[in-house]
Amino acid sequence: MEKGNPFADNVSLSPELRQYFEWAYSKNIRWPKLEYPAIFPPGYKGTRAAEDIHPGETIISVPSDCIFSANLAKRSIVYEKISELSDPFKPYEGYFDELLLVSFLIWEKFKGESSEWHFFIQAQPTDAKVLQDWPIADIKELQDIDLEYDSERSNYLLNYLYTTWEGDLKRTLIFTDEMLTFENFLWGWRLLLTRTFGKLVPSISFVPIAEFLNHNLIETHYYYLSNSEEPDYSARVYNIEDYEDYDDPIYERIATSEISFKLIATIYKDSLLNISQACQEKLEKIIEIAESKDLDRENAKKIKMDWKPPISATIEDSSKSVVIKAGLEEFYVKGSEVYMSYGRYSNRQLLTVYGFSLKNIKYNYATLKIKIEDLASDPRMQDYIIENGFDDVYAFKLYNSIIPIGLFTVIRAFKWRKNMWPEAFLQPTYIKNELEILSDSKKFIKEYLDDFPTTLGEDLNLLEQDLSINKYFAVVYRSEIKKILHNQISIVTTLHEAVSFINKGKSLQDYLNLVKTSENFLEIPSCYPSIENYLTNLNLL
Repeated sequence: MEKGNPFADNVSLSPELRQYFEWAYSKNIRWPKLEYPAIFPPGYKGTRAAEDIHPGETIISVPSDCIFSANLAKRSIVYEKISELSDPFKPYEGYFDELLLVSFLIWEKFKGESSEWHFFIQAQPTDAKVLQDWPIADIKELQDIDLEYDSERSNYLLNYLYTTWEGDLKRTLIFTDEMLTFENFLWGWRLLLTRTFGKLVPSISFVPIAEFLNHNLIETHYYYLSNSEEPDYSARVYNIEDYEDYDDPIYERIATSEISFKLIATIYKDSLLNISQACQEKLEKIIEIAESKDLDRENAKKIKMDWKPPISATIEDSSKSVVIKAGLEEFYVKGSEVYMSYGRYSNRQLLTVYGFSLKNIKYNYATLKIKIEDLASDPRMQDYIIENGFDDVYAFKLYNSIIPIGLFTVIRAFKWRKNMWPEAFLQPTYIKNELEILSDSKKFIKEYLDDFPTTLGEDLNLLEQDLSINKYFAVVYRSEIKKILHNQISIVTTLHEAVSFINKGKSLQDYLNLVKTSENFLEIPSCYPSIENYLTNLNLL
């Protein structure tokens, strides 16, 4: 249940916003229980419930013909003229609909009051900011060199995108130089990134009034429905693990490679000398195991990438509307902020695409990067890696309350030796080996945490101060990562204690009974179900 916020301030309506609301209401757009804008701490605009909103209730309804979409643009002179060009927007043709929609938005903007979309367009913000628009000093406050590099690289490529767009629209002969300034393009592009809807509507679209809802980890979603249809809540499941994010990739300062278990096995095999026949057979077996694991990972990735929305959401229908409905278990109390879920995003995605970060995000993660040579514990493997120029860096996503199984598995593969069973390449089989894996994992995570220039405690103290909005979001971002790393260290420490306890002949249940009555248990209680599950399923137990 979303509670009322006594600290939210009312903001009087500007003339533009009032005209926009009157226009929207005349178009049968409805938002009967919402108040906008309200200012919420630490200073952002949001939407407030004017009355209680009940589970499953429609919060906003926007008829299909009121959606400002790429499909609408394709019925305009803008599309007609762009289509007459040879290879429009090349080499960015993969962004054709996005660039078309930005072009159509600017075209309608310059029509002024003669545009039927005038009141919608004039109410759009002129200062929509994302991470790439922050001053460099503010970006450095994130303490994330990859996000710093992504911002720099994204802005560099944005200029190329603009040059292509401007050149092609000039060739249509209907756009003036005034329309085609970088400032207009950036305005349209930022609005497109921060305010459009995509996956479950027929084409990328601005949805009037719905743009005012901020993101949170809730079950309030949008649907494309007729009056007789009920939402299919299962359409929001993207065939991925319950905790897994759905972030877009970013440009990395330190580029990472896909984890290849076959490569690990091959490096070990090739680093050995004077291999016996029995050893050769074992090595062939682990390479077979590694290939199977790599294939499983590729198939899982393909399933994630191949997700498609329901057909009903992709076909334009004038009898339908975009509706935003409260989740089946969500209740917004009068005075509370009303949200909508933008997706299964981490703070990294929220910052790069929307320009903000949040506390306590389920899909947030810390990215631990380790060089392949640092993962190799055998000196022969290390020498072979260096001599043959392997410079791969592997990345591991660490979530708040999830055991880092992926990290354990890769370290385990690097620790496999020819005197072990082949199955031990990926599966925990030798208890002493498992203790080393847990120790190495803790070391890598702690080194990552210690590398930050400020501590979690210092960040939390900063958040108690009066910060600029950019610095507030930056400190939230980095402090949430440090919380994850602290929890991960606690998880791995607990596992090490458990395996050591069991190694002394004690039972798993004895250990679980002990830790659940200790003071340490209260530090990370949400982790214990996954810890118990991991220990129970260890082959060595």
